[in-house]
Amino acid sequence: DWPVAERYGEAVMEEIDAGRIYSRISDAAEEERMRRLYAAALDHQGKAEAADRQIAIVDPGAVTTDAIRAAGAAVAAAERARRIANLRSEVLAAEIHQPAAPFRLRDLNGHEIGLADYLGKPLVALFWATWCEPCIAELRQWNGFFEKFPGLFAAVSIEAEPQTAARFAAKQGYRFPILFADSATERAYTPSSTLNGGNIPQLYVFDSRGNIRFHVIGFDDDGMLAEKVGWMVEEVLKTAPK
Repeated sequence: DWPVAERYGEAVMEEIDAGRIYSRISDAAEEERMRRLYAAALDHQGKAEAADRQIAIVDPGAVTTDAIRAAGAAVAAAERARRIANLRSEVLAAEIHQPAAPFRLRDLNGHEIGLADYLGKPLVALFWATWCEPCIAELRQWNGFFEKFPGLFAAVSIEAEPQTAARFAAKQGYRFPILFADSATERAYTPSSTLNGGNIPQLYVFDSRGNIRFHVIGFDDDGMLAEKVGWMVEEVLKTAPK
C-alpha cells in the first residue's frame, strides 16, 4: 500500500528533521534506511523528484541533478553537525570531580612514572590488556591522534606478564607511553565486575590537580574517539590554573 507507506514515511521524515529521532551518530545508518524506504514509496507514487531529494541526503552521488544533489548534501551536513553537537553535550554531561588514587608505575624502560608527575596538566589514561579486543581497537585509534595533545597520554597495561604487553606494544608501534599497573592500581582503576577479571577498557581523564574529571568504561567504536577525547581534554584545560 504505497500511499500509506508514503504518509508513514513523511511522518518519520518530520521527526528526523525536527531532531526527535535518530539524533545519535550511531543512528545514521537507520536514518539512511528509512529515507531509502520513503524514497521507494515516493517513486512508486510517481514522485521521482521528491524521491531523488531523499536519496540525495544519504547518497548525493546517486543523484544527477546538481541542485537536488547540493540540497541533499546540505541537509546531510546539517544533520551530522546536529548529531555531533548532541554527542558533545552527552560526553561533557558525564563530567565528574573525584579525587584520584595516586600511583607510581614503571614504563617500558623501567622508569617510574606517577600521577603526581602530571600535576599541572591533564592526563588521559587508558587501562588495557592484549587479550581485550575493544582495548586494542581503541589504542589503534589513539596511535593516530594522540599527537594533538602531546605528553598527555599513557596506556596502563593490567597484563599479568608485563613483557607480553611490551612485545605487543612494540609490534603495534605504539608511540604513547606504556605503563604497567601494580595490583593496587589495578584494583583502584579497573574494579572487577565478573570473576573473569577487570572490566576494560577504562579511560580516565585527570585534571591538573590530579582529580578524575571523566571516566569511560568500554569502547564505542563510532569513529568519534578523537573528537570525544578532545572535548574532554579541552574541558579540563578550561579549568586548569593559569
